[in-house]
Amino acid sequence: MKAESNVMPQAYAIDKIGEQAVITFAENVTEIVIESETKYEYDSYSMVVPYRTDIAALVEEDYQAWIDSAKAIEPAPAKPTIEECVATIEETIDVLFGGE
Repeated sequence: MKAESNVMPQAYAIDKIGEQAVITFAENVTEIVIESETKYEYDSYSMVVPYRTDIAALVEEDYQAWIDSAKAIEPAPAKPTIEECVATIEETIDVLFGGE
């Protein structure tokens, strides 16, 4: 999922919520500067696992496997319906050619 922040994201963050750990990964971070304001856009993936005191060490040990697992959990974006596609095309034509 695309995300945006005023703070540069870490490669991953672990939040303990009760007995669970929410691990959030950031990838493809892009810095964007607009009128002296810096923002970051990035791909974010999260997963929930049982909390363990050594969870950070486990992620560090095999980072790629963990982020790949989080990516696999991420739902695929919904494909637009044919009606939505037609509406988008009609709106674009109106904008380009001064529709009614």
